[in-house]
Amino acid sequence: MGNKILFLIKAPNAGGAETYLLRYMRHCKQSNYTVYCKGGIGGELELAYREVCTLKLDSKLGYYNPFEYIKFYKYLKRKKYTSVCDFQGNFSGFVLLCAKIAGVSNRIAFYRESKNKFSNSFFKRIYTWLTTRAMLYSATRILANSKNALNHFHPEWEGKPNKFRVIYNGFDSNIVSRKDKSEMRNLLNIPHDAFVIGHSGRYCSAKNHEMILHVALKLCSSYPNVIFVLMGRDVKEHLQNEVEKYDLSEQIRFLGYRTDVLDVLKSVDTFYFPSLTEGQPNALIEAMMSNVPFVASNIPSIKETVPDCCQSFLVDPNDFEENYKALEKAVQDLSYLDETKCSIWAKEKFNADKLFNEFREELELLCTTR
Repeated sequence: MGNKILFLIKAPNAGGAETYLLRYMRHCKQSNYTVYCKGGIGGELELAYREVCTLKLDSKLGYYNPFEYIKFYKYLKRKKYTSVCDFQGNFSGFVLLCAKIAGVSNRIAFYRESKNKFSNSFFKRIYTWLTTRAMLYSATRILANSKNALNHFHPEWEGKPNKFRVIYNGFDSNIVSRKDKSEMRNLLNIPHDAFVIGHSGRYCSAKNHEMILHVALKLCSSYPNVIFVLMGRDVKEHLQNEVEKYDLSEQIRFLGYRTDVLDVLKSVDTFYFPSLTEGQPNALIEAMMSNVPFVASNIPSIKETVPDCCQSFLVDPNDFEENYKALEKAVQDLSYLDETKCSIWAKEKFNADKLFNEFREELELLCTTR
């Protein structure tokens, strides 16, 4: 029978953790994978998930209902998994406690964010404290995709190598698009002489779309040859009215959720990524691997993701003038961001064979530090 591995995510949507897990399962095909969706709903990646794993959507596992966790415990007892991995960090506590009581030997909490996104009400602080305690008690291993995440949640982590480990996101270099700029601009109806600034990410406060919009409105008003292409779920719904108010729909374009982000990146002159918080940014890594120059925020998780030579191109995500001037320099001087073209570095740094194998070792109990 071999290893039976259960992963837990909220839903098969196109988020960072969900994309990472899908790429991992495609890369490492030798195990028996089941993905349990806590929200009990599907998403954009549902069909892709069903190609590589057993997808469980028929049960919901919320934050507060104890009866749902009793059902989950019985499910674990019946299925006899060898490993359970929950991608919600602190909030994997009660899941892993059920797994411990059910006799699952390998119980992993994986942090994919660098800050807690739960609101700060008294009741939710109590809940967070409880689930964190349950996670620390129940997890055999605690992983994160950045040092910054562990520094934030568990400042003592570096002194406990048998408990904690950082595993960066893995990327197969074969995913980089082979299309050329002219081909993609023709497909997207973008003028060949335009200066194109791209962004990829679902609409949420962490992605800082308000800054993106304000910078785009001013830059496009000042430079008629500038075009922004914004990819991601719900972005158009939140920003389109403001763009139409300034009559800039031709220059600020909403492409929605895309399965061909890496192809679209081939049409882009600069990637703009002013996130306020990140675990480890898949979208920025995809841009680097595609050899697209970038302007990104100077938050710790991004500093950890880019090479030393690019640190001076990072900007304060809350400083409008700094963001605007960085992109304006790129528009005025095509060579300004040349140092941020780092595909060779990125392909080595985020090598899929190495990094996915590190995760596989954790899942399959091969880690020699135990």
